[in-house]
Amino acid sequence: MSKPTSFLDYFNTIITCKKLSLGSENFSVAKNLNLSPLVKQPALANRYNTLVNSCLKANNLDAHFLKGMLEYFQSQNQFLGLHHIRIASKSGHLQGRYVYGVLLSGGATTW
Repeated sequence: MSKPTSFLDYFNTIITCKKLSLGSENFSVAKNLNLSPLVKQPALANRYNTLVNSCLKANNLDAHFLKGMLEYFQSQNQFLGLHHIRIASKSGHLQGRYVYGVLLSGGATTW
């Protein structure tokens, strides 16, 4: 069985494998779940807090990026936001690297 990597894969896995407990509370699923649709529109992650938090506990890089974006720009918690964006950036998350670089250069004041 392959690991679910998108929302459609996740949904199909949950529908077909309830007895196997392959939900977001499963570490392997949460760690590897591809959250790229939310990465493209971080504000949508507010609708999926439970999913994002499960993925965050499993050290999912997309989840760190999403949490960072929401904390930094929406909740105005710049310290925590930058912390999560830094984790994503240092671990190779492409969007995380870009945003982290912009924020460190002082470019966030123009957003």
